Amino acid sequence: MSFPSIGEAIRNLSQWGVTVLAEDAPHEPRSGNAAREQFPWKRAWHTLLEHLRLELTR
Repeated sequence: MSFPSIGEAIRNLSQWGVTVLAEDAPHEPRSGNAAREQFPWKRAWHTLLEHLRLELTR
């Protein structure tokens, strides 16, 4: 993300153990349905499953 505050927030969240799926360019306003197809669903599911796996192995 190019806006400094957003980048800092993402770094802080990452340090706190939060995974943020952020891309460089957000979709245009009111283009949600079209943008939904571009969302990295596979990456999101893999990230979720990895978090669950790590929790179960603690």
